[in-house]
Amino acid sequence: MPRGPQLTEQERGKILAYREAGMSCRMISSLIGRSKTVVNNFLNNPKSYGKLKPTGRKKSVAEEKVERLILSESTKGLSASHLKVVANLNVSVRRVQQLIRNFRHPATQVPRSTAIHPALKTTQVIHELEDENVEVS
Repeated sequence: MPRGPQLTEQERGKILAYREAGMSCRMISSLIGRSKTVVNNFLNNPKSYGKLKPTGRKKSVAEEKVERLILSESTKGLSASHLKVVANLNVSVRRVQQLIRNFRHPATQVPRSTAIHPALKTTQVIHELEDENVEVS
């Protein structure tokens, strides 16, 4: 069955008030017009109601460690096995190689310059200087 809408703040307050008054979950559910399951789930742990648990498998290496790994790889030129030892990682050398290969590198390809580009660049610089109120000679 699909999930219904989450309890509103008003409904949560009513449920807590009715429960303190000594009413059963079934009675509360009939009064507010929601299922007894949602009332019971809310009463079991009101503070964590509506908060999702993280899903999926945890990453073997944190994103910050991967960034530091890539930085040291690019600056020092170390091999994957040396990087694994230096970074003290609990993954295989092959995984280090995969992390390096799959890391989001910044784009280095620049569009080809055409004959019109120098003129466009000159006009762009002139407009920027005019915006800064610098006199162009």
